[in-house]
Amino acid sequence: MIEKLSPYWQNLKPREKVWVVLLFSLLVPFLLVQFFILPLMEGINNANNAGRVLQNKIEQFYSNRNKLIDLSSKNQPTANPLDGTINQLNNQLGIKDAPEIRKDPNSTYGQYWVVRYSNLRSDQAVQLVYLLENNQPIVIIDRLEISESVQNKNFVSVSFVLRTE
Repeated sequence: MIEKLSPYWQNLKPREKVWVVLLFSLLVPFLLVQFFILPLMEGINNANNAGRVLQNKIEQFYSNRNKLIDLSSKNQPTANPLDGTINQLNNQLGIKDAPEIRKDPNSTYGQYWVVRYSNLRSDQAVQLVYLLENNQPIVIIDRLEISESVQNKNFVSVSFVLRTE
């Protein structure tokens, strides 16, 4: 190719040769920038933007995941250490109706549990209080409410707030 251009180059005057060299020295870098460097830079910027978007989505995912874990741990029922003790006392006293047991929502320190029996005989209620007070592991009766049963006057409703140590 150079051999074919050589006769044309030879026929050019020195002033024309300067213009041709000057034109090529400006045209070649312009073409390199226009067709290689700018598309390459645009691709790099697009990749960086996609990376930033992906990083933001990952951060949002982990943030939402941590919030979900916090919420699910708050909504999970806490293990009730009184189940075994209450079941044992119920069997010992011949109480057939299982009590309602739930964590006290007003407790700020320790393990407070609300235990509510709806139909107990008076002697069963007294024995239950005695056995709870003398139980191992230690169960403390923090609050006790006894009222006559609405359904049957021979029975009482008993509500305890118990604390485990």
